Amino acid sequence: MRTKHVFLLGLFFPPFLSAQVSPSNQRETDNTIEKTCEGPIFTATEQLPSLTITKEAFEDTLASTLKSKNVYVKDKMIRFKFILTKDSQILDLNAFTKGEIPAELYEIIRTFSRLWRPARQMGKIVCAYIFLDINFSEDKLSIIIWQHINPGLHIKPYNDTSTHSGGYYPKHVFPKE
Repeated sequence: MRTKHVFLLGLFFPPFLSAQVSPSNQRETDNTIEKTCEGPIFTATEQLPSLTITKEAFEDTLASTLKSKNVYVKDKMIRFKFILTKDSQILDLNAFTKGEIPAELYEIIRTFSRLWRPARQMGKIVCAYIFLDINFSEDKLSIIIWQHINPGLHIKPYNDTSTHSGGYYPKHVFPKE
């Protein structure tokens, strides 16, 4: 009986059905994450995901790729959150900002997955959530890479491009005083 009603809805209201998010796509994404990560996905790790190139080189590469594909974002900060897998795949990419985000920007971020080193926890490579903030201002862009931090901990920012990718990293983690 339910199939009959869905079929009738599809006949009379096709735009209504096409606007729905497909649960099968979400299930496929969940299955991919489950198969790829084979364990917990960390929100904070001992060794954060990092870039295989310098922060400046990543910014330059991203800027030139955006320019070559005619993708322009003006005076805006876009926060991306994604899962970086053990083999440096970018999964579950989401953006948080006001206004429109060019669809091409998502694809460009995904193609840069080869530039990432995965996180480590207790010496093992793990899947981890990561935030990538891209600040677009005056024809220039800059990035900050970070992970969610437990609000009960006080973090001192660490910005050492010789050992990390130039984002803000916890150098010392200790309980609030």
